Amino acid sequence: MLAAILVVYFTIPNKTTADLNNDGYLDIAVSNYGDVGVFLGLRNGIFMDQVTFSTGVNAKPSSAIGGDFNKDNKQDIVIANYGIDNVEVLIQFYMGYFGKPTLYSTDPDSDCCY
Repeated sequence: MLAAILVVYFTIPNKTTADLNNDGYLDIAVSNYGDVGVFLGLRNGIFMDQVTFSTGVNAKPSSAIGGDFNKDNKQDIVIANYGIDNVEVLIQFYMGYFGKPTLYSTDPDSDCCY
């Protein structure tokens, strides 16, 4: 468990908070170059060690948001990739663990990924 979180990133990280494992405590998801890091929250502001989920070799996540995107009562994560005009959806399959991302192309002029 962590008392404080210190993570070094190659790009400016973006984060979101959500109850990713449905335990009643907020968790943190942080986008990083090539992956998303998840810190599962416990009581009193303490978090478990980071678990990372790959977003692909060339992925450059620039933003992240949590939500139940497939209506299974589990929080999923969507990330937007910087400069490559796509978003990735990571579907939660069990208590804060996510499967491989599904990639969706976006319009190059949409500016969703910058």
